[in-house]
Amino acid sequence: ADTSPAAREPRNSRLEQVAAKTIKSLKTLVKFKVQALTNSDTRLEERHQVAKREIRRDRDKAGRITEQLYHEHESAIRRLRCAVAKSRSNPPDVVMGVNAQENTSHDVSEVDKVIKMNMNLESKLKIANTARERAESRCALVVSELEAQKNDLIMLSAKLQRAEEKQANTSPCRSDALQVHLLRK
Repeated sequence: ADTSPAAREPRNSRLEQVAAKTIKSLKTLVKFKVQALTNSDTRLEERHQVAKREIRRDRDKAGRITEQLYHEHESAIRRLRCAVAKSRSNPPDVVMGVNAQENTSHDVSEVDKVIKMNMNLESKLKIANTARERAESRCALVVSELEAQKNDLIMLSAKLQRAEEKQANTSPCRSDALQVHLLRK
């Protein structure tokens, strides 16, 4: 094998071409990864905003439901108190021209309606909370994926920087050829 400077020149030129090609492909890959991360960040921010709006909407809805239930319960209690007061002040057989037993059964059915409505609204609230928790879980998954992509990008950037430094300090050494070969993988 000829080790004269003239014989090493084509080899060095080929090494420089391979290194330049490798660096160019790494730069393209880093650019692609940066764009993918930017897109992922944008999608993640959009998902966060949607999740925040859904959570706010669910909280508002739960507040309205709670307020509605409070007023309905308060009204039912007021009616029951009135019925009890009237039944105490009137003869036992007749309250406002109606049998006391019928009056009480009407009040009981009103209370039953309120209780059923309360259970229905609580069920809807649980469903909304479950949906919110699933959305938060999906957001956490996306964040972890973005972190992994970010770490990959940092690693690629470090490799690119090392390759550029190697190209700047190109020497006809065998270890450089090995480094270029490893970078191509």
